[in-house]
Amino acid sequence: MAAALLGVCALLGYRGEVALVEPEFVAQAQAPVLVPLDPAQVAGQIEPVLVNIDADAGGFGLGAAGSGIVLTADGQILTSHHVIKGAESLRVTDVANGLVYDATVLGYDSGADIALLSLGGAAGLPTARLGTSSDLRMSQDVLAIGDAGGDGGAPTSVAGPITDLDATIVAMNSADLTRKALNGMLEIAAPVMGGQSGGALADASGSVVGVITAASGENARTEGRPANGYAVPIDTAMRIVAQIRSGTPTETVHIGPTATLGVQVMDARPAGAQVSWAFHGQPAREAGINIGDVITAVDDTPVITAKALSAAISVRKPADLIRLTVTAPNGSIRTIEVVLAHGTPN
Repeated sequence: MAAALLGVCALLGYRGEVALVEPEFVAQAQAPVLVPLDPAQVAGQIEPVLVNIDADAGGFGLGAAGSGIVLTADGQILTSHHVIKGAESLRVTDVANGLVYDATVLGYDSGADIALLSLGGAAGLPTARLGTSSDLRMSQDVLAIGDAGGDGGAPTSVAGPITDLDATIVAMNSADLTRKALNGMLEIAAPVMGGQSGGALADASGSVVGVITAASGENARTEGRPANGYAVPIDTAMRIVAQIRSGTPTETVHIGPTATLGVQVMDARPAGAQVSWAFHGQPAREAGINIGDVITAVDDTPVITAKALSAAISVRKPADLIRLTVTAPNGSIRTIEVVLAHGTPN
């Protein structure tokens, strides 16, 4: 009887000194301790691992300027895709040594607004210490730092608390006025500026925890609202970097030089990508593809939308030969072989 009673008590957790723990004590023990952020100290740690990026779009636009983060001593640079979008050439100035490098694009994910560059002839560069965005907490103070003026000057920084760990925004690219929805962003209550795009979001230890991608700064100040900044979490960015380094493209991650057909397209009905413009001297026009034609397949794989055509071209390389199935406005169907040209990051 006594043994049975003890067994029931153990099952029910009767022995309070073993089974019961004060809930308040557990909460206090598990709560993260946020280290106070010293903006000047953190800025001093981050500045040497930043670069200024000057993107020349040639005849396709006005170009752009932004920042980047040094990942490797031989010059792999993490930045925002929109900083290098449409660039025919890239000139990168290393903040630590003042040297100017020509850069090539190793790959990018335009949907996540992340790109990876390589600096020609770079060696011995100081590299960023990467943290993890999974440990970030609401109200934690962080520092955003980059080339705020976009003029190639010294990096400038602003600090503020994290106000959202999973923000969804619609960002406008000031260079070409295109808009893009971005998900999973870190939001900070600080007046981040456009030229800081591609720069670092750092925690109190000086570890990079995000890549700056957008700001509400100027519009917010004009309208009398608090300014916010947004960054891609570093864990998200580095997953894309790993994919690029693997050399294996996906529907979202483009590897290496960008191929182009040289067309603007829109969704066709009931399906396909309708050509709204074929650029002079580009592969599509040279192959006889005209305005109004509808591309319905690439290498016998159906093309349902304009986005599907872009995805199909994205996994190809310049000089690749592809076979297009094209329907003319009069309903006639033809197959056209096209050699893709070298395009700009799109």
